[in-house]
Amino acid sequence: MVAIARYHEGSVSILGEAYDRSIGGRNMDQLLMGEFAKELVKQGAPDPLGGAKSRLKLEEAATRTKKTLSANADSRVSAECVVEDYDLSCGFTRDMFEQLCAPMEAKVASVVEEALTRSGVAAEDLSCVEIVGGVSRIPWVQRAIKAAFGGRELSTTLNADESVARGCAWQACMMSRHFRLEMIPLTDYSH
Repeated sequence: MVAIARYHEGSVSILGEAYDRSIGGRNMDQLLMGEFAKELVKQGAPDPLGGAKSRLKLEEAATRTKKTLSANADSRVSAECVVEDYDLSCGFTRDMFEQLCAPMEAKVASVVEEALTRSGVAAEDLSCVEIVGGVSRIPWVQRAIKAAFGGRELSTTLNADESVARGCAWQACMMSRHFRLEMIPLTDYSH
């Protein structure tokens, strides 16, 4: 999701937003799970995506691999007894992961462009591009966002995993009668 916001004298206005549900960490996990399933089938295993237990093991392996490849060029993938007595053991590189995610990478620019169009703000007029969320650590995601915003440097000052929780907690405190916080008016974007 891309949101264009204006912070002005103690208030926040969401000027525009856009998203594509086919670009996200869960989608990347699904792609990795498919590759790992192919590896198991090559070993002679029955379809590992057919059972809940084997899918869960593949999903755990995919999540670990995605996180490892965010910081390293390659990853060793392993999961015991994924389906029947078949173990998953293979290597996976960042290049392989990026090639697998190439269709998603192409969609990032269109999401950014849609958010900018809805907001009526040009990319060069933005004072900051802040990225948050678990996938914001992935190098190809960072490159795609940076390119979509015309090569601007990306800010990562917010904790990627905690930003949504902190925003919800702040909003809940502002609404509560038990906490005294300065009210920050928020104007949400509507189509």
